[in-house]
Amino acid sequence: MNKKFVILLVLILCFQSTGCSGKDNQKEIDFIRSYINEEQYEKAIVELDEYNTKNGRTLDEEDYYYGVCYNRLGLYKLAEEAIDYYQTDHDDIKGNYEKAITLYGTADYEKANQLFESIKDAYLDNPEYFYYYGNSCYYNKKYADAARLLEKAVNLDPKQHTYNIDLLYAYSELEEYNKGIEACNNYLKILGEKKEVNSDERDQLEYQRGDFYYNAGQYEAALSVYSKLLDESDDPYYECYYIARCYAKMEDYQNTYIYLRKSFEYDIYYYYDEYKSDGVFKDFFADKKYGKMMEDLEAE
Repeated sequence: MNKKFVILLVLILCFQSTGCSGKDNQKEIDFIRSYINEEQYEKAIVELDEYNTKNGRTLDEEDYYYGVCYNRLGLYKLAEEAIDYYQTDHDDIKGNYEKAITLYGTADYEKANQLFESIKDAYLDNPEYFYYYGNSCYYNKKYADAARLLEKAVNLDPKQHTYNIDLLYAYSELEEYNKGIEACNNYLKILGEKKEVNSDERDQLEYQRGDFYYNAGQYEAALSVYSKLLDESDDPYYECYYIARCYAKMEDYQNTYIYLRKSFEYDIYYYYDEYKSDGVFKDFFADKKYGKMMEDLEAE
C-alpha cells in the first residue's frame, strides 16, 4: 500500500474520531445547560461529573456550572470553591453574581450587598437577583432595603411563593402590617387562580395574614382567618392559642376561657409554656371569675 495513502487514511480517521468526540462533548454540555435551565441541578451535577470522568476538566465554564448548581441547592461552601476557581480565569458579571450569592449563603452579608449593588444594572429584569439581594439585606437587618428589593422580585414574578413569603417577613419586621395584609390578599388571589395549590404554602400564607390582622388590631379579621385554619387542622393547639389571644385582646373573657380550655386539653405542656408567660392573658388571669376557673381547670 502506498505510504502517502496510509498517512492520509490515518489522518482522515483521526479527524473523524475527533469530530465525533467533539459532537459527543457538545451534546453533554447541552445536557448540562438544559438541566440548569430546567432547575434540575442534581442532574446537572451528575452530568458534569460524568463529563469530567470521560474528558477531564476541559470545559471552560465547568466551575461556573458547578457554582450555579451548588448555589441553587444551598450548598454555598461548595459553590464558593467552584466560583473562586472560575474567577481566577474569568472576570465577568455572571461570575460576580454567583459570588454574591455565595457570600450571602455563607453569611457575609456586607460584602454580598456591596457586590450585588455593583452589578445591579445587569439584573434589573431578574427577580432572582432581587430575591437574593433582598434576603441578604434582611439577614443584615436592613429591613427597609429588604422590603424594597423583595417588592421588585414579587413584581417581576408574582407567582413565586418564596418571594411573596419573604416579603411578608420584611413587612413584619418593619411593622408594616397594612402593607402585609394587602400583599397577603394579592397573593391569595393569585393562588385562587391556580389549578393546584400546595396546602402547606397556602396555610403558611394564612397564618401570616392572621398575624398581620392581629398586630394591626383587626381582631375580628384575625379570628376569621384562625377559625378557618382551626376547622382544617388535625392538631389545633396553636389555632386555639391564636384565637384565645384575639378574644383576650377584645376582652371577651368567656370565649378566651373556651379556647384556653380547648388548648389545655390538646397539649397541657405547651399550655404552661405559652399561655402562662404570654402577657396578653395577664388581665384575663387577674379576673376573679375566670382566674378561678382556670385554677380549677389546672387542678383537675
